[in-house]
Amino acid sequence: MAGTAQLGALQLLLFLLPPCHSDTLRRLLRFLARVARHAQGSHRPDGREIPGNKMTVSNLATIFGPNVLQKERPGEKDAAAVNYEDSDAIILVLQRLIEHHQTLFMVSPEMQQHILRRLFQTDPDIIEYLLRRRLRAAPSTESEDSREEHAPSLLPGWTCTLENSSLSSELYSNTSFLNLDVGI
Repeated sequence: MAGTAQLGALQLLLFLLPPCHSDTLRRLLRFLARVARHAQGSHRPDGREIPGNKMTVSNLATIFGPNVLQKERPGEKDAAAVNYEDSDAIILVLQRLIEHHQTLFMVSPEMQQHILRRLFQTDPDIIEYLLRRRLRAAPSTESEDSREEHAPSLLPGWTCTLENSSLSSELYSNTSFLNLDVGI
């Protein structure tokens, strides 16, 4: 099984991908994991055998690895020229990506807190934008009139008023959810 540090490094590398690439890779890995679940044969309730597709995670990584994870070398014209060591490493990385695809694309609560703290310090307007976006997306069973007065609680113990069409005063007055240190 892959070590925690290795999976953490893979996760950080995935976070560096542009969103469209990350989304495409996540969908591909989810599909490959689904294919791998049907690698072994099984039996129907009536006893008849259903043959497996023989596409284990290792087989899928061997086939897809060189296409998904290409190592580009400066000045090298032939991208297909991959030596044995690189090929083996590429296969192992893709195996780990397939095996752990569900958790690699998740952002831990600790990382979320760190990002929120950093955003609050560097660009608080982004937090206001995200909160507004979440307010618009929040499902509500209330009538239109009552929704205009009070928004649903975004964070535990925190209610936002939309009367002034600005979240900034409440955002800046209630920063306990970020657990910020003194000295912002």
